[in-house]
Amino acid sequence: MELLLGGVRLKVRVERLRFETGVEYTASELEEKNGVFKAPNCSRVALRAMPLGGSAAALYVEARSPATAFSSSPLTLKVGVDEALGPVLGLTFYNLAVEYEKGFEYYDLLARDRKPSTPRPPDEIPYPAEPRGRALAISCWTFPYTARGVDGVYPYTAFLLAQRGDGYLALAALSSGDVSSSIGRGLSVSVDTGVPSSSFSGWFLAASHSNDPYRAVEEVMKALARATNTGLRTEKPVPRVISKLGWCSWNALQLDDLSHESVTRIVRGLIERRVPVRWVIVDDGWQIEESHPVEERHWRSGVISVRIIREPRPRSDRFPKGFEALVRELKEAGVEEVGLWHTINAHWAGGYAGFFEELGAPYVPDANTGAFAPSPRLEEAERFFDSLLRLFRTWGFDFVKTDNQWYVRFAYPYEPRGRSASSLELALQLAAGHYGMWILNSMAMTPECYSNFLLSNVTRVSLDYIPMWRGGARLHTMWNVYNALFFSHITYPDYDMWMSYDPCAELYAVAAVLSGGPIYLTDRQPEKANVELIRRIALPSGEVVRVDAPGVPTRDLLFEDPYNNPVPLKVASTVHGIPVVAILNVYRGDKPVKGVVRLGDIPRLPTADEYAYYLVSKGSRGVVRRGEELEVEVEPCRGDVLVLSPIQGGVAVIGIKEYLLPPYPVEVLRSEGGVVVRSAVDGTLLVYRRGAFEEIRVSAGSTITIAPS
Repeated sequence: MELLLGGVRLKVRVERLRFETGVEYTASELEEKNGVFKAPNCSRVALRAMPLGGSAAALYVEARSPATAFSSSPLTLKVGVDEALGPVLGLTFYNLAVEYEKGFEYYDLLARDRKPSTPRPPDEIPYPAEPRGRALAISCWTFPYTARGVDGVYPYTAFLLAQRGDGYLALAALSSGDVSSSIGRGLSVSVDTGVPSSSFSGWFLAASHSNDPYRAVEEVMKALARATNTGLRTEKPVPRVISKLGWCSWNALQLDDLSHESVTRIVRGLIERRVPVRWVIVDDGWQIEESHPVEERHWRSGVISVRIIREPRPRSDRFPKGFEALVRELKEAGVEEVGLWHTINAHWAGGYAGFFEELGAPYVPDANTGAFAPSPRLEEAERFFDSLLRLFRTWGFDFVKTDNQWYVRFAYPYEPRGRSASSLELALQLAAGHYGMWILNSMAMTPECYSNFLLSNVTRVSLDYIPMWRGGARLHTMWNVYNALFFSHITYPDYDMWMSYDPCAELYAVAAVLSGGPIYLTDRQPEKANVELIRRIALPSGEVVRVDAPGVPTRDLLFEDPYNNPVPLKVASTVHGIPVVAILNVYRGDKPVKGVVRLGDIPRLPTADEYAYYLVSKGSRGVVRRGEELEVEVEPCRGDVLVLSPIQGGVAVIGIKEYLLPPYPVEVLRSEGGVVVRSAVDGTLLVYRRGAFEEIRVSAGSTITIAPS
């Protein structure tokens, strides 16, 4: 089948067709006519495309076998391109982070004032590191990588951007109908159903082409949304507290230390130090459960922790007053919303029958754990999540953090993968919407998950934060930035929690304010909180400074590797229309890096001839003209923010210099008499006028007029 896509011609063919009996047919054994491929055993595979505006399309497959059932991984296709592709940026859920994972056992204990029992891992982590020899090679997270061409594409790639001459080709793996897909070496596409069947169908791939790389990514994500159950971020409600500062119990307390007393003590302690925490997540550790050793068979089936929930209530030894009292006390302290952690399958390894029966919800056996899981049928899954979230709501919770979502890939080996995944994902979102709750999606970066974010609008976009580890901070930040390039089109990207007294806290803070997503801490010791840094990102009201839209890597970094090469990672967005660029040092070599910021590499740049620039942490300032570039340097594991305010009528407003995003706390209106600036906070207003920079002390609610001369 051939497809003309914005000037590029794609040819898609069936490369391999597999059956439950072990029989396979290759491309040379299949007869093709008009996108229909027939096998010698009378099986047929039909491909068709849905063009979307001429520059994007989604591809659909329908297959039938009258005699022999297809295998659970029935189809491999090949995408051919009429011109050789150059460098590639890919996001894969093939686990490239095996060396990073070694940091959990050491640093998670260190951050909770315990003596680690394992050797300290090195700060210079090899990446990418393939999971050779591991029983489970895939992950619930995607990991960015670069390659010189399509032969370097990793298996299980979910999203891909490749250069083609002066243009860019973007691909996205989809899950819909019966199927789920992934992209592999040489632009092969694997289509899986997870269960043998005599027929299958569904949208499996989105593609777009554009002369602008950001446009190519945007169009492929729009195609994904058209073909699947996903909605675009800009078309879904903004979660209520995304603009406020939060706190999560996970790294602070983990499983051993979580309790009513520890949560309230930390949150009150932070608020007493004028850290304006406005929302809280009670994470894992509250359940009445049973635990069993993890066996190798569990790793093969996606079960990472054999912990089974017994009862739908919190542990009385940790929450003796119940959750209602916890939520009430937190809100009395000044918290506006409280969320509760759970997994999409009830708990890591499911639940006992009594758990579901007490909720009055249907359940089915979990073949991987010996426990039970929610039913994969939509109506029955809705009953489970309706009961569960209604209970959480009666306890007083306002939202949920739903973890382990990738388990929908493994949980039901007797149901088509795409259908069981969509049932659980949609049932969860419908129940949350019914009870006025929002969802923080976690462990949800596989196609079965992101193809079903119809209503939900926040997603974690990286493997877990590891506290107090300089080496881990670099990788974690880099993963977030590149993953957000794609994921930010369908949800707000969550860069995860972090400790304000982490040695790389400034790096995390700068990345967080450019993320456009939620910003939340996991401080364990309120007395150690870096209040000075927190005040640079949070207004006294608890509102956090943030960008207009999630930041993206600058054009020159799209196919660069700032972790393995000594170049700064630059992330661009705008604040009230004023361009800002984060300058981040994520280089593994632990030394300062130098680079340049070219105005032509910045997306969303206004059409001005001159810009007043300001480097927030260094305090350097000046004027740069279109076509020029600025030299920048950043210390190891640190970050800075470059503000580029267009000079109009001789005046440019930078903003309040005490904040990491100076333009955020001010409102700027232009009139014939000059520029009117209203400040939401006390601070120092930095402006450019008469060829020089001026600093003006302002107070919250004040309005001043800056005449051009």
